[in-house]
Amino acid sequence: MLKVGRGLAEYQYGSNTQFPFGAHLDWNGSVSLWHAYGSGQSFALARAGMLLHQNAWIASAKQEADQLFSHLLVTGMINLMAPTPYKDGQIAYGVDMLTQGFMAVYQATHDTRYARDAGIAASWFTGNNDAHFAMYDPASGRGYDGLDGTTGKVSLNSGAESTIEALMALQTVNQNAKALDMVNVKTVERHTASIYEAEACKITEGTPQVITPTSSWTGEAQYSGQIVKMSNNDQLQQDLQIARKGEYILSAALIKPHTITGTLALEIGIDGHHVSTIQVQSSPDSDYLTLVGPRNSFSLTSGQHTLTVTLKAQANASLVVDNFVLQPLKEYAIFQQPNGTHFTLTHDLVGDRE
Repeated sequence: MLKVGRGLAEYQYGSNTQFPFGAHLDWNGSVSLWHAYGSGQSFALARAGMLLHQNAWIASAKQEADQLFSHLLVTGMINLMAPTPYKDGQIAYGVDMLTQGFMAVYQATHDTRYARDAGIAASWFTGNNDAHFAMYDPASGRGYDGLDGTTGKVSLNSGAESTIEALMALQTVNQNAKALDMVNVKTVERHTASIYEAEACKITEGTPQVITPTSSWTGEAQYSGQIVKMSNNDQLQQDLQIARKGEYILSAALIKPHTITGTLALEIGIDGHHVSTIQVQSSPDSDYLTLVGPRNSFSLTSGQHTLTVTLKAQANASLVVDNFVLQPLKEYAIFQQPNGTHFTLTHDLVGDRE
């Protein structure tokens, strides 16, 4: 048990601002893939940490709850990150993992915010999801098989796994008053990350090549669409409509190359002014698709802005980019309870959770 616990705790990477955001990864064949289904590492570490007095395991579980899991409460549920998040294929087996993880961290830390967040996670079953459909039917006791968050389509099949996972999540929530108070909330507003596909950006300098991959699956990660091969001084431009002023970071889903000669960096500009840089480091072995963050954040006012991304590299070097992710450093979701009151969950990427 000690060996397994240590292995789970150590196979955790990232931070609030660096992919994969404190996730315990699920497969040793990829450092770019996390999937919700079966991701019970935080639940296991928190419970085993209490039993075996392993505070480091509890801290590891708390990190994932504070970072990735809290981010998902704001963005809404996903199926996987590879590294781009995908909202299709959401299933009970994934939602229950977040619910159980939050509750186990509450039991280990006695911090009631985690019990509250377990209730918010489980609200997916009562209709707080992209399909606006209750994925558990209390009249029949059935849990439905899943939903596609991009189309809103629901599978009305009801397999044993889906029903068992739904019942486990809701029974866990029903045993805690803080969690039970949030299980019927509905999301009314989100302020979170926006994804811009590289191939949809306007070419303003150079001759970037738009490429259609033969397969979206690379063997360890997944492209979100077409990809763009950029050479030195190539520039892409994207119009932004910013709803809330604040600090933001821009990350890029890109192929991190094994061999780099000299500088390889994406220079980020806003309205004609340089604001940040994404410095690309070499991979320790082979090229692979991942999400790379910037050196620093930058301020944006509300309203319209122009984003430019320019590659700076050796004359014969290139970089393959999949998409760009604009992330506010303070993201939030507003939930409405059945009595009409509202609750705001704030996830501060440079501070604490609220």
